[in-house]
Amino acid sequence: PQCARVRAYSTKPETNEFEITGWKRYAAMAAPILVSLVCGPLAMYKLWTEQEQEKGKKREFKSTTGMQLGGPFTLVDFNGRAVTRAEFAGKWSLLYFGFTNCPEVCPKQLQKMNDVVEEIDYEYGKGTLVPVFITIDPQRDSCADIKAFVQQYSPKIIGLCGTPEQTHAAAERWRVYYNVPDYSKKDDYLIDHSVVSYLMQ
Repeated sequence: PQCARVRAYSTKPETNEFEITGWKRYAAMAAPILVSLVCGPLAMYKLWTEQEQEKGKKREFKSTTGMQLGGPFTLVDFNGRAVTRAEFAGKWSLLYFGFTNCPEVCPKQLQKMNDVVEEIDYEYGKGTLVPVFITIDPQRDSCADIKAFVQQYSPKIIGLCGTPEQTHAAAERWRVYYNVPDYSKKDDYLIDHSVVSYLMQ
């Protein structure tokens, strides 16, 4: 009957299909906007973080490279002649702090120093690089001790010493660490110290 057909059609309105299709269309249009709203700030935050990290690295590098190292000193060579930092101005010099009673480290470093100086002299001419040894043990290392010690490795090495105050001032300017035990307890002692060679001009 016609009434039955009307009731059948009325249970499924045609507007539902249109509404569903329209909702899908709007969802498809809104999806890129939602993605940009969520991912955009995340991407910007990541970029900002990377930039800040890069700035931090540059600041750290700048502070490291800008560190003050070296400075004037007044010492005495193994011939008893007064020597200042100005005497080495304009010259390439290789500087090392140690002590003559050092059993192993300092001898190795002076041997390395000699090898480097010989190689540089051979390549660029004699006297291109001046090797310098400064004692951090002025209480025991006399001028004669220093001369005998350095000339075991090379007659080119200039040995320097000074008073405890002069030694401390020179080491402090070059940021050299050393720890001398109490002299009053014993004379046979070792000194803990940094092992660094400095190239200066």
